[in-house]
Amino acid sequence: RSLLFSANKSTSPPPSRTIAAQRVICAAALFALSVPSFAAASRASAMPFENAYSGFTLKGAGEKEAAVPRVAVADISPKDFFKRFVAPRRPCILTGQLEGSNFAAWSNAYLKKKAGDSFVDVEHRESAKERYGKGKSQRIKFKDFMDKFAAKDDTLYMTTQELQNDAVGMPERMGNPAACLVGDFPARPALMGHLAPSTYTLWMGHNKEESSSGLHHDFHDNLYVLLRGTKRFRLFSPDDTDRMYTHGEVANVHPNGRICYKGAETDADGSDEATRRAMLAAHKQAHAMVEVASAEAAVQAGEKGAATRLEKAEAALDDAMDEALDAEMEMEGASDGEHQDDDEESEDEDGPSIFSMRPADLKRPPEHRDGGGASQKKAKRGKAPESEEESE
Repeated sequence: RSLLFSANKSTSPPPSRTIAAQRVICAAALFALSVPSFAAASRASAMPFENAYSGFTLKGAGEKEAAVPRVAVADISPKDFFKRFVAPRRPCILTGQLEGSNFAAWSNAYLKKKAGDSFVDVEHRESAKERYGKGKSQRIKFKDFMDKFAAKDDTLYMTTQELQNDAVGMPERMGNPAACLVGDFPARPALMGHLAPSTYTLWMGHNKEESSSGLHHDFHDNLYVLLRGTKRFRLFSPDDTDRMYTHGEVANVHPNGRICYKGAETDADGSDEATRRAMLAAHKQAHAMVEVASAEAAVQAGEKGAATRLEKAEAALDDAMDEALDAEMEMEGASDGEHQDDDEESEDEDGPSIFSMRPADLKRPPEHRDGGGASQKKAKRGKAPESEEESE
């Protein structure tokens, strides 16, 4: 039985006190494998892509240097943590309890009481012999899933939840049931300094026998909290990317370990040109909305020239909304060809991964995340939407 909690794409771990294991694993941009063995590919005489990775590796490291260090949360400052582990891309195990954590209270009864009425997506398989990650899912109440979890049902697995967009079009940081448990873990742990988690994910499932999440890599830092059960991690440096059987052709590896695939190249921080344009458009729209509100207040107060100011502000908002929608549509079009989205689930037990342990797997096409999501209707201030149709 496993109950796993992860704060993705940042270096801010949730609290490390757990029910069965008091540890947080901070895995930097490394490959993670939790199976007993791995057949690595032979390194080619000439690497077919540029690998500029400059972080921690095992090359020339002795047994002591290669060991994953254990660090007490109370004994390290945010500055030292960043310097020793985040910047050099080195994994570590954090011990102790972070301020604001309440994981020790996460009994089955407690979880049902706090989040039981929320709906969650769970993967389904016919038997324990079948693998997860085949697209079979159902949406049920969390309390119903918990009943099956408590009964040791090994045909359901609660995986990554699809995140909704907030009022300004940005994706939420967590879905259910984590959203119902926000008071049990700090949103921004003090140890992380100025860094903040981008997403929180809770995985739950039961297995009578050992299972594997398969060799894979995430695109950003992971803070992994094991709440129940046991899990073994095997880590490979991005320096060894050319030794791996990848789904998709690697284009390059950035100095921080970010791996890019042909047709989905990004900067080291994961952004691309379309993403940057979308971000700038979102900022422009937000500022335009503030100016409209300010101009409306000026009109209400009878200020001189306020009407003209409001007219210009509304025109600027219309233009900003057009730019934001165009940028969003461009991003959606680009995502259709991406190898794998940043938010893609990588911890599905026996599910798909971006690495293969068999040469035959190379014949399979790259995995693609379902690009579905809420689309934004183009609506003008004081005007009807250009179309009444909505995409889901």
